Amino acid sequence: MSDRKRMSTRRAIRGLKWFIALSIVGLLFNFFLTPFTEGIRYLAQLNPLFLIIALALNVCDWILGSMRILVLSARLFPQIEFKTCLKSNMGNLFLGAVTPAQTGGGAAQIYVLYKNGMPFAEATMVSIVCFLGSIFFLISCALYLLFFGHVPAMNPSLLLLSRATLLVFSAIILLFIVAVVKPQTFENVTKRFLSRVPILKKLLESSKLQVFFDSVQEYQDIMRIYVSKGRLALLATFILSSVTYLNKFFIAYIVLKGMGLDVPFIQTIFIQMILFLIFYFSPTPGASGVAELSSAQLMGTIIPKSSQAVFTTLWRTFTLYIGVAVGGVIMLKYLLAQDSLLEK
Repeated sequence: MSDRKRMSTRRAIRGLKWFIALSIVGLLFNFFLTPFTEGIRYLAQLNPLFLIIALALNVCDWILGSMRILVLSARLFPQIEFKTCLKSNMGNLFLGAVTPAQTGGGAAQIYVLYKNGMPFAEATMVSIVCFLGSIFFLISCALYLLFFGHVPAMNPSLLLLSRATLLVFSAIILLFIVAVVKPQTFENVTKRFLSRVPILKKLLESSKLQVFFDSVQEYQDIMRIYVSKGRLALLATFILSSVTYLNKFFIAYIVLKGMGLDVPFIQTIFIQMILFLIFYFSPTPGASGVAELSSAQLMGTIIPKSSQAVFTTLWRTFTLYIGVAVGGVIMLKYLLAQDSLLEK
């Protein structure tokens, strides 16, 4: 098996440890700022019905993400099964959570699809288009907030981070369009850029760089299949991406209702949009620490300070922690099986 199709169990476990440690630090910091007795009161009055709804929405999130992979994969690899897409999605969720800026999520998705028979190039293209579906929706959120949303007060660092994320999203989409429409132009511009940056200039001598450019050409051919015969699949991907994120946003509102808090629905959704923009490319694994702290600050504009720690714990549990646990079991089975084969 080539290096690009091999994943590291040791690295995944190390990332998981960092994710857990930073998440605990973030949550403990929130509880440190919350009067203990008042926080316990919110735990005591939790409505089980709303927690069940939140769990159902969590499972719905997994299904929606898997359907997105299925819709795109079926166009390139008709024999794909939903259970494979579900495993791929959960692997994406897990490895995305235990790597900085979610960089391992796409690799895990590709790996599971590849291990279940899908050609590597097709699996990679599916992952890229899924990623772009998320980017398009988040850019839509950013533009909506900019022109129509009532954004709560943010400290300058968070405001700068959210705007920087918007610029990164836009740059990614622009690069993808250039790479697909004009792969030779993309190659020439990339080489010219690398040649003018001393620290990156040595990459021009790497054989892997040419492999990457050859792959771009291959991906262009695959993208033509979507454009000519799979436009409905592309539209469905954007719709499923949008519904997936709206479902995540709604979980926050359900958690608040389960805590007995009467909060404005629209304002809750606005804040969720901002939060996901802030920590999509967070340098910590799964935005651990960053998500817990930024959530407490922004949600603190509409909920009592005494409820922030409990809300953040429940919100992260239903939007990520449970998924990481389930995805971890699935992904680690793949990785351990790979290690066993390598040892032989």
